[in-house]
Amino acid sequence: SSAQVDKVLEVNLEIRNSAGDMRDLSEADRKAKIAEIMALKEKKYSEIPLTGDQIKSVYAFYQDMRKNMAPKN
Repeated sequence: SSAQVDKVLEVNLEIRNSAGDMRDLSEADRKAKIAEIMALKEKKYSEIPLTGDQIKSVYAFYQDMRKNMAPKN
C-alpha cells in the first residue's frame, strides 16, 4: 500500500541518517555496525508491518536500484 511505501522510505531515511560516517571505523567495527543497522532495519520493516516476502521485495528493489545507478564503464 502507499502507506507502507511511505513507512519504508521513512525507515530508510532514518537508518541512513543514524548510520553516520563509518569511514573512520576499523573493518571489524564497520561490519558490526552494518550488522546492527541491518537488524534494526529488519525490525522496523516488520513493525510497519511488512511480511517476509514484502521485506525481500524491498531489498530486491533497492539492490536493483543500486545496480542501475552504478557507473557504466
